[in-house]
Amino acid sequence: MPESRTCAVVAGAAVVIGSLWTPWYAVDFGPAARNAIGRQTDQLPGVFGDFARQLLTLLPSHIELTAWQALEKGDVALLVCALAACFAALLGRVDVAAIAGVAVAGTTVVEMLDRPGPSQIVSLKWGPWLALAGALLIVGASRIGARAAPKPAAPPDWSRPTPRSTAEADAERSFAPF
Repeated sequence: MPESRTCAVVAGAAVVIGSLWTPWYAVDFGPAARNAIGRQTDQLPGVFGDFARQLLTLLPSHIELTAWQALEKGDVALLVCALAACFAALLGRVDVAAIAGVAVAGTTVVEMLDRPGPSQIVSLKWGPWLALAGALLIVGASRIGARAAPKPAAPPDWSRPTPRSTAEADAERSFAPF
């Protein structure tokens, strides 16, 4: 595999691995969510209601989650596939690097579509997009310059006799009895 393709696949794997520490999801406790929780705390009796309202004031209004924090097993799958693509590129196995890149892209898309929590308060951040870009770099770099399979040789034509050299014909005539 040419050196530039190897470097591009390794760079794509590094982008995927780095994306695991970037924000993937954000939980926003905006005014609507705080009001909904506040209405629920109003139903609690006396001291419990006051305690719940005090805890509500301590909650941050915005929390960002990395892939390590939000994903259960997807983060490990992304790490393993990115490392597999990196090592495959270093060993010259373009096909394995491409498969690992497709696995990273698929895992990322699944995690983007199946986000945790209710969609009203959980939003998608830029981390999964970075992982998807790294996966596309892995797949693209491993497929650039990939040649099509060579065309098979034409089957032999057995209907025509093969031409003989004159030396073979002379040798055959010298052993003839007549």
